[in-house]
Amino acid sequence: RGGVAMAAIEMRAAGAAEEEEVEHRLLLTPAREAKPAEDGRAGSGARRKSMSAGSGADIDGDPAFDGMREVLNPGPGHHDPHYEMPVWRIVTMSFFWWGFALWIYVFMDLMVPAEVALMVPPDAKGRALGAVMFVGAIAGAVSSPFFGMLSDHSHSRFGRRRPYLVVGVGGAFIFMYGMLIVHDIVLYGAAFALVLLFLSMAGAAFNGLVADLVAPSQRGVASGVMGALVGLGGVCGAALGYMYNDFGRWAMYFTTYGLLAGATLVTVVTTPERRHPLYHATHAPKARPTCREAIRDVVEPFRDNDFRWVFLTRMMVQMGIYTVQEFLLFYIRDAIELPADVTPEAMLSFMMISLLFFALVSPVVAGWVSDKMGGRRKRLVYAAGALMIASDFAMGFIRVWAALPVISGLFGLAMGAFNAVDFAMALDVLPNEDDAAKDLGLWNLALVIPMTVAAPLAGVVLDIGNGVADNLGYVFLFSLSATYMAMGIVGVKR
Repeated sequence: RGGVAMAAIEMRAAGAAEEEEVEHRLLLTPAREAKPAEDGRAGSGARRKSMSAGSGADIDGDPAFDGMREVLNPGPGHHDPHYEMPVWRIVTMSFFWWGFALWIYVFMDLMVPAEVALMVPPDAKGRALGAVMFVGAIAGAVSSPFFGMLSDHSHSRFGRRRPYLVVGVGGAFIFMYGMLIVHDIVLYGAAFALVLLFLSMAGAAFNGLVADLVAPSQRGVASGVMGALVGLGGVCGAALGYMYNDFGRWAMYFTTYGLLAGATLVTVVTTPERRHPLYHATHAPKARPTCREAIRDVVEPFRDNDFRWVFLTRMMVQMGIYTVQEFLLFYIRDAIELPADVTPEAMLSFMMISLLFFALVSPVVAGWVSDKMGGRRKRLVYAAGALMIASDFAMGFIRVWAALPVISGLFGLAMGAFNAVDFAMALDVLPNEDDAAKDLGLWNLALVIPMTVAAPLAGVVLDIGNGVADNLGYVFLFSLSATYMAMGIVGVKR
């Protein structure tokens, strides 16, 4: 009897284990394998591979699994790699980008330069600002792809991207408060670096969210929406910056952070990551890599020629932007004769409102057109690049204050179009969409590295040039910026 009882127990245990395995496989396997689209819009090989992997159990035609199939397939388009999100949901999902753009303008373009100038002697302000930007950029450059990798391998009841968005923005607040209370340039730079580290966590997760949930046929539209929100965020930041002197330092800090946190909340609450039709179909849990595997995986995308050139072209264009962006306030103070009732901070806000208004309009049109052009997106890049280069030279040699908003508007028109198409091209060439956040975090280094290199180098060039002749350093800066951009646009042909 004892032998029979033990055999019965073992059979029950084996049956329970088999049921658990089947249930686990069902939760990770699409109810029906998505059929290839007939319109020729085949998804990437990596996505198709991840959708078909692990589909060992055939549940079609078995009435016992009808209820489970309804749970796994809640509506039309579920598990379809070409499922298209409503535009309004793309807008709400991308709202984080609005808050981030507002934060960048108020903090990086206005508050940090103004505060650094108060902490150091006037003849050292260029080098000091470059050093602060260098330390901050290093923190973001090192952390971004690794935070992306962590989110690629994460799974929770809240999704795998949204928790990193919340933690990143929440952690940034702590060190933004640290920037408020310190008055030493070294401590200020350290706090700024930690702010950028946490925001790089949020940014990497957001990029992964876009890659996860936007179908290939909507990449141009999504990039255009994001570009428009960046422009809108910049306009709002410029309007807020115009009131900088009236607000006061503390009120400006907390208002800016509150808007960033609110925008993040919109993204988190309105993006049902785990219920999205592409989430379970394309992303099964993966084992966390070892340290050696993590380092290997981070550099792996650079073996892909298209990814490598998209990275390099973006980096060179951003080198051009960061060469002048952080020094615009100094440029207006030193080189532009303003009316008596206009402060340099107000003039900077006028320029940015013009630039960002046109940067708000052009991405939507450029993104939509680029989707229609398909593989010919590069033509838009060439046109946008030529206009940015011309605007750079004009800014370097025209010193009439009334012309600055006009030149800034032309630059914004081109920059908005370039950014929209640039992100769409990055999504097009991802080597493996299962590692989207990590690869986009690596691609985002093309934005961070210029902060590491361009701003410190520009600070040195500015101080040397101005030491030779009054305001000659600004001619050097705008000329150097145009050269970087020309190199980036030429690289797009590769």
